[in-house]
Amino acid sequence: MVYKSDSNQQILLSEFREFMTSPVVPIKDLVDHKNEPLSMIMAYWRRHHLLPYFPKGRWCTEISFSQLIWLRLLDVLREFGVSLHYMSKLCNYFFKDAYDNNLPLKNLHYNHKELKNKIEQGNHTDNDEYLIKEIELMLKDEILLYGLKLDINYFTMLMAKGLDALEDFGLLLFLSGEIYEYVGEEIYSHKTSEKLFDFNQPNIKLSLKYFLDEFVNKDELEKFLIPTLLNDNEKEVLKALRKNNTCITIKKQGDEIVSINSSKDGLIKDDEAKQIRRILGIGNYEEITISTRDNKTLFFKKTKKNRLR
Repeated sequence: MVYKSDSNQQILLSEFREFMTSPVVPIKDLVDHKNEPLSMIMAYWRRHHLLPYFPKGRWCTEISFSQLIWLRLLDVLREFGVSLHYMSKLCNYFFKDAYDNNLPLKNLHYNHKELKNKIEQGNHTDNDEYLIKEIELMLKDEILLYGLKLDINYFTMLMAKGLDALEDFGLLLFLSGEIYEYVGEEIYSHKTSEKLFDFNQPNIKLSLKYFLDEFVNKDELEKFLIPTLLNDNEKEVLKALRKNNTCITIKKQGDEIVSINSSKDGLIKDDEAKQIRRILGIGNYEEITISTRDNKTLFFKKTKKNRLR
């Protein structure tokens, strides 16, 4: 795949995600806010160590979507008159920290632990067994692990998380130099700090979802939830609608919405179904409804079904 930035070529979100870290965008086709070749400013940014994961040399003719979004971000900050001091802080936060923390290795160990727990608990699938073997092979491949350090960083992780959530996502840059990421209404940072941070401090909020307009089909972008435009009730309904096999019940008293409840149908199969039938004593012609009110206690209701002769 080769993406032509100036050809009005629009892609699906799935395609963007697939090629997010692949070199598919020709640098020669890119222009900045002033409609000048973006390559002209790239040399300046490189001298100031703002392009740490861009290959050096003239042979670097194509970049990935994630790299282009980083260039777009730097270009916007330049237009706002943000100093190199703050740009460097952003660069260190997203890329240097990831390299120093060996983020790909941390992610692989985390996923390996999660899959191992699933297998030990008997809640795994055949695909889980395949994945854990693949991860174990990757952990032994030093060359691969080094290559992943150039592709996987906190910037690409933020984009992946935002694409999975289908909510607005981006970053907050504070005058104090603190940097936070956000996905929807969740705000977080990989830097641990015990002090309570005052988010009312002056800051620049930059939406990375905004930069998807350059690549992604407009109909695809409408899938994103924009929290600032919705009230709490609307958010709950949209979140429920995204889930498959979901039923939504809305109760109103007059003009006031009293509650919004969503339920999701699913099947419990094989050994799990036998175990539940054994524990609850369900006969062949009984139906059971299991629910929870506090996510800690299960409630169930059995319904006897008598066949008419």
